[in-house]
Amino acid sequence: MKISVVYCLVFIQLAFSNLLVAQENASGNSCAYAKGRPQAKVSVADPLEDNYDMKYVKLKLSMTNDSTYLSGDVTTVATVLASSFTSYVFELDSSLIIDSVVINGVARSYSSSVHVRTVTLPVALSVGSSFTARVVYHGTPYVSATIFGGIGGINNVTSPSWGTRVTFTQSESYHAFEWWPCKQSLQDKIDSADIWITVPIP
Repeated sequence: MKISVVYCLVFIQLAFSNLLVAQENASGNSCAYAKGRPQAKVSVADPLEDNYDMKYVKLKLSMTNDSTYLSGDVTTVATVLASSFTSYVFELDSSLIIDSVVINGVARSYSSSVHVRTVTLPVALSVGSSFTARVVYHGTPYVSATIFGGIGGINNVTSPSWGTRVTFTQSESYHAFEWWPCKQSLQDKIDSADIWITVPIP
């Protein structure tokens, strides 16, 4: 009886030790593990993105499991950080077509440079003021990788586990712009979000 108890305690101790090691590695506390991790992106695609602080995002997406095609309607609420805010800049892949951009209820035109989109405001917004930007778009996003474990905005493959066609987002490290208009900054965390996804009736 005593031997069984001892074996049981040894097993628990070994299991707990492995758990601690796993937690240490997962949290990046291990030097060797941390050195092997990719370095974090320290800047946005355009410096003007740092002129606002994102507070809320609402994603309304329509998509299917048969392809990566999607239509989106994304609303962003943000606070101005610059003393004179004249341009709203966000990231969205050039393979996606923008149907409209509306700032504070008024439709605005935009310009593009690769995946950076710039909306010039008619009147500069002052620091501390809030604004709402709505972007409606559609298209088939460029896919960085089409296999599980790869990187990419949206993937569409047949699952080896379930045997069915699946569509999924995989935005690591910085591929969110491949499927929704965003600001990819580790220094600007969104306070809250609503995500609505519409799919066909099976």
